Amino acid sequence: MILCLCQGISDHSVRATIRGGACTLDEVVAACRAGADCGACQEAVLDLLAEASRRRGAMSAPVEVGV
Repeated sequence: MILCLCQGISDHSVRATIRGGACTLDEVVAACRAGADCGACQEAVLDLLAEASRRRGAMSAPVEVGV
């Protein structure tokens, strides 16, 4: 799905940018230009960043073993 209409950037491209290390809106804008023009997609980019952050948190959470 095209996430950024101004730049023609898909959600897949933004997700790849985030997987590549972008952790903030400014870093996503700098890396792939999504959100750089009108800003209408910035909320969606922030949602993808939050989703990635939650996933990273879930992956690093300690696992408790039954006692």
